[in-house]
Amino acid sequence: MPRRNQRLGMVALVLANLMWAASYPATAVALHGVDPVIITLIRLGIGAVVMSPFLKLRSPYRWTARTMGLGFLMGILGFTMPVWLQTVGVGRSTPGIAAMSIALEPAFTVLVAAMVLRQRLLLMQWIGIAAAVIGSWAIAGFPRPGVAGYLVGDAILLVAILSWSIYNVLSQPLTAQVPAAASTAITLLAGFLTSLPLMMTTHKLVPHHLTSAILVALGFLAIGATVGAYLLWMLAVERLEVAHAAIYLYIQPIAGVLLSVVLTGTRITEPFIIGSLMILGALFLGQHHERLTQPTTLHSAND
Repeated sequence: MPRRNQRLGMVALVLANLMWAASYPATAVALHGVDPVIITLIRLGIGAVVMSPFLKLRSPYRWTARTMGLGFLMGILGFTMPVWLQTVGVGRSTPGIAAMSIALEPAFTVLVAAMVLRQRLLLMQWIGIAAAVIGSWAIAGFPRPGVAGYLVGDAILLVAILSWSIYNVLSQPLTAQVPAAASTAITLLAGFLTSLPLMMTTHKLVPHHLTSAILVALGFLAIGATVGAYLLWMLAVERLEVAHAAIYLYIQPIAGVLLSVVLTGTRITEPFIIGSLMILGALFLGQHHERLTQPTTLHSAND
């Protein structure tokens, strides 16, 4: 693959992860007046509407039952299922473990990519992932799983992360069949439609307190952290192996803490500095991908 395409893929990954990192403080603002389930539906609903024009494919691309089924499966695995599981898991676990579980997403993604797409990493990249996991653990404050009877909640959070990891891996077969914009559109639409039943589980269907800050936060969550970030992810996996792209997910814990410092005055701690350096080292090691096996050959829609 040309170096230029690889560089574009890496830029897309950095931007996507910065948007996802910014979604955490934005969500915190939105939660002051809007129920979590409604926030999810707003994000997916607006995202589906904005991206809907891209559902109409131009030749030589076409929708098939298999492609549409894959898109809807990804909508469930990438949005509906993990959002619900994470909500339940956080309620039965601790915030530290919730933060740490997110740090396992890249490692899970690499493992799933190895099994499903037969993608492999070099030894240096595996070392980088291990360093990044430890670094993320440091940033989260070295939480321990299963403390004080939270084992069930911890397990639920891990299942949520596994669901996201499968979504990440399936992104590559989908973008091999239809363009990135269409892939993003169908997964957002599927996520919205399959998330509608969640609306029945909440008694706060109507936002009870809306301010300009909450409206801005909701706008960013819908357009930036959903449409923009997920489109950039799809564009990236068109150009890079998923196993390589997953390493960039470790940008989120660093950016998330830095945003907290800027927005809330959170103090930078020594564990954060140590963890950040380890993650930056992991990103450097992740660049050693020249000898990676080529992505699994997938037939295009017009074959």
